[in-house]
This record gives sequence, structure tokens and C-alpha cells, in this order.
Amino acid sequence: MSEIGKINIDFQILKTHDPKVILIADTSDWKHIADKTSVLEITMPGGGVPRELIWNKHKINIVNSSTLGITPKACDATQLVELPDGVYTIAVKGEPNYFCKERFYLRTERLELEVGKLYLSLGVDFDKNLEKQKLRDDLLKIDSMIKAANFATMLGELDKTAMYFKEAQKRLKSFCKSCN
Repeated sequence: MSEIGKINIDFQILKTHDPKVILIADTSDWKHIADKTSVLEITMPGGGVPRELIWNKHKINIVNSSTLGITPKACDATQLVELPDGVYTIAVKGEPNYFCKERFYLRTERLELEVGKLYLSLGVDFDKNLEKQKLRDDLLKIDSMIKAANFATMLGELDKTAMYFKEAQKRLKSFCKSCN
């Protein structure tokens, strides 16, 4: 017998530090629709048509270039491509469709990896080198832009998200010619 009560659809996006993967954990209380089909809708940065995937209830759902239809479904892990950084719109929909949770997610994996490489290039003795001190200070500014962009996303202020995120990308490019 199905459980009766208020349905609460919810999910958490887990930080992976892997530009090829998004992990989304189901934290919903499905009650009487637990046996019904549910879907995950993902709109990638820049908009476009949402990609619709089957939602696995009470599990961690793995999203990558294959599940999003960017690379072939039968590809192995070495053929997966990086997913773009930027704002994703993610929605989980229960059956019937009026049970829904949507949130925005700012993906910054590639940006943070490039910033991390620059931090590592400083070494541990950067205080003795003025050029390295300046780079460290500039990286701290980029980090603060990334944090501000994440907080703006959490607060639903997507214009501010875009402003801070683009500024972080622009500042990073001035140091790293190979960065995206």
C-alpha cells in the first residue's frame, strides 16, 4: 500500500570537481507516487531545449555528456567530454507533472581547476616574490567572484550570477592563455 501524505520533491547537487560529471542526489519524500515514473530536466548554459532523462528515485543520478546526448550512449568513460561551466536549470518532475522542484546550479568545475593550477604554480614560498604575491592576490579576487556568483545563484539573482561568473572567467584568462 502506498504511503499517504504530502509529497516533497527535492534534490541536492553534489560537488564533484570533475568537469565531465554532475551528480544529483534525490532527497525527495515521494509518498504515494513512489512507484510512478519521474523525470529530470536539464537545461544547459545558454538555454535551449531541456534534455529529459529518467529520474532514479532515492539514488544519486549521474549526468554526463552521454546521458545528455552530447556523446554517443554507448561510449566508454574515456570518450566523455567536459560539460560546460555556467548556469544550469535543473528540474525533477513527478507523475503527475504538477509535483516539481526546479533550481539553478552554477557549475564552476573547469574554472576552479584552472584557478587551482595557478595556485599550485605559486609554490609554498610565494611571500618572497612580489610577482607571486600579486598573482596570489589576483587569484583571491577570482575566488571571491566565484563565491559571489554561487551565492547569487542560490538567491536566484541570475543577472548577478552572470556578472560575477563572467568577470571571474575574464580575470582568469588574463593569467592563463589556455583556459576556457
